[in-house]
Amino acid sequence: MVKTLSVLRAALLCSVALLGCRTEPAPPISLNLDQPNLAGDSERLGEGLHQRTLANAEGPALRYTINIPRGYDPSNSLPLVMGLHFGGEAKPFYGKEMITELCRPAFLFWPAILVAPDGLSDDWKSAENEQVVLSIYEHIAKHYNIDKNRTLLTGYSSGGDGTWYIAGRHQDLFKAAIPINSQPDPSISDWNIPVYAIHSQADDVVPIGPAKEYVKEMRNNGAKMRLMTTPKLPHNRTELYAQPLRNTLNWLESVWSETSSHP
Repeated sequence: MVKTLSVLRAALLCSVALLGCRTEPAPPISLNLDQPNLAGDSERLGEGLHQRTLANAEGPALRYTINIPRGYDPSNSLPLVMGLHFGGEAKPFYGKEMITELCRPAFLFWPAILVAPDGLSDDWKSAENEQVVLSIYEHIAKHYNIDKNRTLLTGYSSGGDGTWYIAGRHQDLFKAAIPINSQPDPSISDWNIPVYAIHSQADDVVPIGPAKEYVKEMRNNGAKMRLMTTPKLPHNRTELYAQPLRNTLNWLESVWSETSSHP
């Protein structure tokens, strides 16, 4: 009995000692696909929302959020929608709200791959942010089956400014553009792709006047350009523009069909 107690006492002391006792290792942490891909690898993702990073030899890693639609089959090509976020303090994966608040609700029943890059600044017309969009576009097109005749660039506020600018400069990549509550770039006047601008008449941050005048001028020059006006929506409620964006879907399918039939 004494011997048994001595053994138990030794075991107890061993269990609390810092040295000379063996402990079981903690179970490994299981990572899921929704966590950031800090290594920037190219694995194909399952359906749902994911936050990813892409290595950048010329600067900081590029962050983007991607939504893969339900039932995605790599053997079937899908449209690509890239959404450029509004201005503000660019926290990591700041672009996520472009998908969760705007693009995914707008295109809920329409299978498309949705991608929202993080800008390196809130100026989407800068050379560095233009390169962000091009690099992420190239990466997505390489690893997913994208229908390159059905690609859309859209953006809200400063992201809309970037949409006017980047889509206008890269009409070979983007086959349609939908800028929302934003200012057109007057330096771009040669439009071959269709554009459907959305702007609130009640916007007191980005007045509607310049967009109206620009669309009118471009239409007079033969551009395939429209302007949808909403009467009362405020500028700072991005989620309220999901319905107007959804209302462009028939137009989008129509102009993409025309593009596909006249390459």
